[in-house]
Amino acid sequence: MSERLEWEWLHPVPRDDPPGGLHGQPLFKIWGWGERVYAAGGLGMGGVILRSLRPGSEFRAKRLGALHGLRGGWSASAQEMYVVGEYGTIMQTTDAGRSWTRRASGTRACLYKVFGAGERVLVTGDGGLLLCSRDGGESFQALATGVEQRLLSVFGVGPALLAVGDGGTIIRSDDGGASWSRQESGVSKPLCAGWGRSEAEICVVGDGGTILTTTDGGGTWRRHQGVTRGDVEDVCSTPGGELLAVAGAGVLLRSSDFGESWREEPSVTDEHLWSLRLDPDSGRLHASGNGGTIIAASLPLAQRAMI
Repeated sequence: MSERLEWEWLHPVPRDDPPGGLHGQPLFKIWGWGERVYAAGGLGMGGVILRSLRPGSEFRAKRLGALHGLRGGWSASAQEMYVVGEYGTIMQTTDAGRSWTRRASGTRACLYKVFGAGERVLVTGDGGLLLCSRDGGESFQALATGVEQRLLSVFGVGPALLAVGDGGTIIRSDDGGASWSRQESGVSKPLCAGWGRSEAEICVVGDGGTILTTTDGGGTWRRHQGVTRGDVEDVCSTPGGELLAVAGAGVLLRSSDFGESWREEPSVTDEHLWSLRLDPDSGRLHASGNGGTIIAASLPLAQRAMI
């Protein structure tokens, strides 16, 4: 059995947080490039981006005027990043987050996650919306997904792309997003995120404790019951292949047998956790959640040795 992870607070929210501060604001996404870590969130006109001042240090919040709430973020490089959110918001930075430029999305729909695959930048949204840019974010066009359900996340597994969302929706593309095929997930709950060990072995998580795995690329999906009743929001893997997931009420989950069995880890927070990120080079894990929460842990040395 793997050693227990020792989690610590990196961004506690003081109770005297002033009006307009982070108290009560959710951080929906945490990501980074190397040891530099970023988080994005907020609701309504309370959009906020956080940036670690240096590896392992405190975070500084950056507000960009009347910025709509943000839901997703992704790094193309150490300098170039994207954030997306409410009312069709897409913003790009090419100087590591010091300044941001708004990009035209062509929609007022809420946008949830952003992910890059090769020369493409993909963004998910309401009503089956999947936007794609092939010119470094200068322009975005809608792809024909064949679904109308809200798409909450998009991710890559080798050359394959998968998007997941409401109603148990899973769609897959093996031609760079030109065409998409729908897969039968066997569930009706919203699916929030996914990760793949290979094009065949993929794990998807979602609301109501939903955890699905496939070993044949999505031809068949298996549901793993009784893990948690909370909404499972994000999943990733250690270099050794152990799955890690976060859920509501500060729940942290681990599986060493690719989803066959899970155990819950002691947590340092009871805030709803939305996002999880691992830096494979340092073995550092970060999770973000409601109330401006950011917590972190380091993989045990035995697991870091596998990197």
